[in-house]
Amino acid sequence: MSHLLDEIDISILNHLQENGRAQRNQIAELVGLSVPSVSERMRKLEERGLITEYNAILNSKEFHFDITAFMFVEVDGSEYYPLFVEKAQEEKEILECHSITGDGSHFLKVRT
Repeated sequence: MSHLLDEIDISILNHLQENGRAQRNQIAELVGLSVPSVSERMRKLEERGLITEYNAILNSKEFHFDITAFMFVEVDGSEYYPLFVEKAQEEKEILECHSITGDGSHFLKVRT
């Protein structure tokens, strides 16, 4: 399936990245199309997997999660990687877990 985007699709995506709660009529005015046309384009972008979800970004300080840290972790042997990743995914403070090469085996982004 082709993922070629025209200028209007790109403009819609850029606007949604800036404001995921934007009303379709606002987007339609911005790109110069009707609301049904924008709705159809957004539906197609979703079907193609280019838009996967709409999220709220929370103020982490209000939840007392105002420290962000990046950590290198070394797991003793690749047989332990699946268990480590499983445990990392269970921890709400671990936002990202990346497998890396070089020193260490994983790189974590933690907010606490």
